[in-house]
Amino acid sequence: MDAETRESLKENRSHGNAAFPVGVYRIANAAGDPIVACHWHDEAEFFYLFRGEVLFQSGTESFILRAGEAAFVPGGRIHGVFASPSAPATPCEFGAVVFDWTFLESPAYDTVQVNYVRPLAEQRRSLPPVVRGDSDWGRRTLACVEEIVRASERRPPGMELLVKSLMFRILAEIAASGRWVELLPPTRNDERARRLKAALDYMHQHYDRRIRLAELAEIVRMSEGQFCRFFKIMTGKTPIEYLNGYRIGKAAALLADPNRKIHDIALEVGFDSLNHFIRTFRRHMRCTPSQYRRRHDGRPLP
Repeated sequence: MDAETRESLKENRSHGNAAFPVGVYRIANAAGDPIVACHWHDEAEFFYLFRGEVLFQSGTESFILRAGEAAFVPGGRIHGVFASPSAPATPCEFGAVVFDWTFLESPAYDTVQVNYVRPLAEQRRSLPPVVRGDSDWGRRTLACVEEIVRASERRPPGMELLVKSLMFRILAEIAASGRWVELLPPTRNDERARRLKAALDYMHQHYDRRIRLAELAEIVRMSEGQFCRFFKIMTGKTPIEYLNGYRIGKAAALLADPNRKIHDIALEVGFDSLNHFIRTFRRHMRCTPSQYRRRHDGRPLP
C-alpha cells in the first residue's frame, strides 16, 4: 500500500501536546449508535470499556470486550470498535488513552529506557492486546487504566504526575507477570493488514457513490470471491455490510442538523433510494432516521 493510501486512513487529531503527549477521552454511545470506525494513529492506545459489550478489531484480530476490560493498540495499527454480534442494541461507554511513548522517556538513558520503554517505542515489544480481570496482574492493570481516565476527568493537582506514575505501574505489572508480547519482523499478517487498509481507505473515500465489488477486489489484487472471504475473515462483515455501516455512521452525524432533509442525506452518503436508506438505517440503528433525529434532539418519539 502506498504512502498516500495509508495516510488517508490516519486519524487527523492531535493527542495532548509536546509537553504532555497524552490524550484521554470518555465517550458514551446510545444503543445502536456507530462506535469507532477503522482508523490508525502514530500513538499507542489503551481502550477501556466502562459499560456494555463491543467487538474490538486490532489489525488482523477481533475479540469481544465486556465492561471492565481493556485493549491495547500499538502505534500505527489499524483498529475499530463495533457493536457486539451477541448484543447489537446495547449502549456502551468507553475511555481511550492515546499517548506517545516519548512521554515515558527521560534524558538519562537508564535501565528503564533500555529494557522497557525503547523496545515498546521501537515496536520490538508490545503489551498484551487484551486485558481481562481474571488474574491479579490483569485486575491491577485495569485499575490503572481506569484511574488514568478518571484522573483526566477530575484533573486534580499533579494530574500529570499521577498519569505518568500509573503508566509506569502498568509496565511494572506487565514485566512482573511476564506478559510482554515480543514482536517479530513483518509477516504475512502485515501484508493482510496492508491490503485491508487499502480496501477500507477506498470505501472511506468513495462511500458517497456506488462501489462495485470488482473495484475493491482489483485494489487488493484478488478475485471477487477471494476478496469477499478475505474481508469477512478480517472484519467479521461482508464488504457491503461494512460499507453500509460506514454510510449509516456518516448519515447519523448529518441527521444532527435539523435543517437537512433526510432524502438529501440518503443521496449524500451513497444510497440510491430513500426506501433502501431507511431499511438499512433501521437494521443498523434499530430505529428510522426520523426517530433517530428526534431521539438526539430531545424530542419524544411518537
